[in-house]
Amino acid sequence: METIEPFAGMVPFLATAEARSFSQAARTLGVTVSAISKTVAKLEAELGVRLLHRTSRRVTLTSEGEAFLPICREAVERARAARNTVAAIQRAPRGLLRVSMPLPLGPVIVPALPRLLAPNPGLSIHTVVTDRNVRLADESIDLAIRIGEAADSRLVRYPLRTPRFITAAAPSYLARRGPPATPEDLAHHAALAFVTPAGRPRPFVFAARKPISPAGPITADHGDSLVAAAIAGAGIVQALDFMLARALATGALVEVLADHPSPGPPMALLCAPGRQSSPRIRAFVTFATELLGR
Repeated sequence: METIEPFAGMVPFLATAEARSFSQAARTLGVTVSAISKTVAKLEAELGVRLLHRTSRRVTLTSEGEAFLPICREAVERARAARNTVAAIQRAPRGLLRVSMPLPLGPVIVPALPRLLAPNPGLSIHTVVTDRNVRLADESIDLAIRIGEAADSRLVRYPLRTPRFITAAAPSYLARRGPPATPEDLAHHAALAFVTPAGRPRPFVFAARKPISPAGPITADHGDSLVAAAIAGAGIVQALDFMLARALATGALVEVLADHPSPGPPMALLCAPGRQSSPRIRAFVTFATELLGR
């Protein structure tokens, strides 16, 4: 008994059905009209049904063809995706990858890059650490890590976790001033304020409460500098959890107002459409998801 190849004729049928034309399908696939016609006729003979109505002017689908078309399209797309996946796996990440990230993430990501580079010796990374909202195409950036919602919806987005804001102070400050009992008590404390790129101090935020405008002796547009000031006992700081993790673990800072947490802005990786299949980009997405996705 002759074995029927399950995919035989599916691509010519799909091209013809979508173009409603044997000649257009032949041009698309780079073969002759006769080859397309014979292949589709053989498929119809194997299936035992007519898939296409043929006239001198046009080609239309029979009811059986209408039913077969979406199944055929999905099968062909899956087969192509499988081939592309295998081909991509065979290509190791190589070359230069340019990655933009905000200032708070620089100390988290850059020291961890050897984890990515060690198994990929052909890969190199150039990091652009800035709070400026860089335009990927204009500055030849392959990937951007963003904190907050992406302004450009055309970019491919890989969600990471949503960090939370933590409010903390040094033990020396708390011994001197005492801990705040409620967010409103911050009005009587030295609250260290982060100045946004727009030039305005960012308020302290707490879930289900109005934002608290900080009032203190120090403002800065660099979050790590404010954390350092808090460690030195200058006041109370509110920052994203990954910025305070080490200081909290060592006891250099102590969390206050733990009963009043606040979710922070979402983090995501962004790349230009069509670039997500690049081995370099896929390798970095995996690395960043493991590092920041927890």
